[in-house]
Amino acid sequence: MSLPDLPPEFNCCVCPKAGGGKTERFRHCLGDDGFDENGKKIKLKAERTERVKAIILDGCLLTNQNKLRCDGLFLFFRTNEIFFVLIELKGTDIEHACKQLSYVKNNCDEYKDLLKFIKDNMKINITEKCFIVSPLGLKEVEKYREEYERQYNISFRFILPGSNLRKQLVKKNKKITEEKQ
Repeated sequence: MSLPDLPPEFNCCVCPKAGGGKTERFRHCLGDDGFDENGKKIKLKAERTERVKAIILDGCLLTNQNKLRCDGLFLFFRTNEIFFVLIELKGTDIEHACKQLSYVKNNCDEYKDLLKFIKDNMKINITEKCFIVSPLGLKEVEKYREEYERQYNISFRFILPGSNLRKQLVKKNKKITEEKQ
């Protein structure tokens, strides 16, 4: 499957294969398939038939300092499906991470425009996911999860820095597919 060319306002925020280097816009890019901020790293490694684009949201696509925004977005293309994976790299303030993810997913015109662009230009199933990347233990996050999901109208998953994000996406999706049969 070939990836669609994104409109210029999105394409200019796609992480380059070489990573961000010293370019301010791409300072959080970890190659073209990952993000890094304050020691918290996440990559989405594609297999041979898959494609990934990492798009910097905070400070590139979303620049309004007065609005909430999460760090990045993975577009993960698989056969007949695409995942929109919002990422927030966070230390300990999980509630603020939920607010950021919720704002982008539910209120951000740029995110909605990209979603519409993909829907209009590709006949493909779209799945939206939100992940908080944090070194906090799962027990600390889970005690607030239901409350935050209800309060901020968002479903999210927690993942440790350096974890295999692809495995989380494919495993969950495979399980759902098996349950439907």
